[in-house]
Amino acid sequence: MKATFDEIDSCDIAIIDLSEKGVGLGIEAGYAFAKGIPIITIAEEGSYISTTMQGISRQVFTYRDIDEIEKRLIIDPFQSIV
Repeated sequence: MKATFDEIDSCDIAIIDLSEKGVGLGIEAGYAFAKGIPIITIAEEGSYISTTMQGISRQVFTYRDIDEIEKRLIIDPFQSIV
């Protein structure tokens, strides 16, 4: 976990894909949130996204095809993440 936390510490943003369940994803998202790192949650349509993850995420996107998400994640450097 230390290596994972070190990696998160070096990030400006955390993108969490919840298409498949994983306890570690929640731990990593919680750590990023506690450090003030913005979280964007993505998931394949029909995937479960807990209210906790929705609450700590700046944005939540669902997709049918992972290629759809690229267009939605283009961030304007002059505009903050909403």
